[in-house]
Amino acid sequence: MSIRFITENLKLIAGGLFAVAAMVFGVQHFASESKPPITRIGIAGWGSNPEFQRSIDGFQEGLTEHGFVEGENVQFIILNSETDLDRQRRIIETFVAEKVGLIYTLTTSGTLVAKEVTSEIPIVFSVVTYPVESMVIDSLESSGNNTVGTRNYIPPSKQFFVFERIVPDIQRMAFVRRKGEPNSTNQYEEFKTMLSARGISLVDIAAVDLAEIREKLTAAIHGVDVIYSACDTLTHAGGEEIIVNTDTAKRLGITIPVDVLKEAQEIVGNGTS
Repeated sequence: MSIRFITENLKLIAGGLFAVAAMVFGVQHFASESKPPITRIGIAGWGSNPEFQRSIDGFQEGLTEHGFVEGENVQFIILNSETDLDRQRRIIETFVAEKVGLIYTLTTSGTLVAKEVTSEIPIVFSVVTYPVESMVIDSLESSGNNTVGTRNYIPPSKQFFVFERIVPDIQRMAFVRRKGEPNSTNQYEEFKTMLSARGISLVDIAAVDLAEIREKLTAAIHGVDVIYSACDTLTHAGGEEIIVNTDTAKRLGITIPVDVLKEAQEIVGNGTS
């Protein structure tokens, strides 16, 4: 089954995907004219992140706007993998066993797991920057499979335009990303090509966890002019706070020991004041 790829803002995801939902739910509505059945949708959260929660909220709100009301004709089964791939696989397998009518996923990694587990249940995805390059879909014109969703892609040239307006004479940029993640790897290569043509050096801060981001960024911070936070699961899961703290320290002309940065990050993460 080939589902057309739709690019709309997150608030209207479900509205743009109404045709998919109707395809799934419409067949079941014929089962009873007096009382429509309750169809279950599996939502696979990727982490405890405000951006991810906004995506889920937008998906549910969009369905509600098109007549799918929780408790009346739809039930949401929401589980969270907390960026654990094995847990994500178990969650998708649970959705399959529960015979859900639709699966909603977040991020490239989370969506690829869902795609591997089922090729029959329609999958709606979001927060996937490079769906074609990551082999989530065949093309932007037609997915060629059971997936459909939105990509959060902005060309590097447009992003760099903002940097240049703030810092006109950029010579070296630090690029913070999760090592080996498809989204940020593709982003890194695009930025590397673009900046190389402009004579600007790109310092790769590829890390496997938050501790490595702290270590590498602290070591490199005084040799770069700006810092770019890639669109990936590590920067969204605490990396951006580390980047802001480290950059602020540089601008104040002070050096913060790694252990102090770690403690500050733990305080921010726990919501402690």
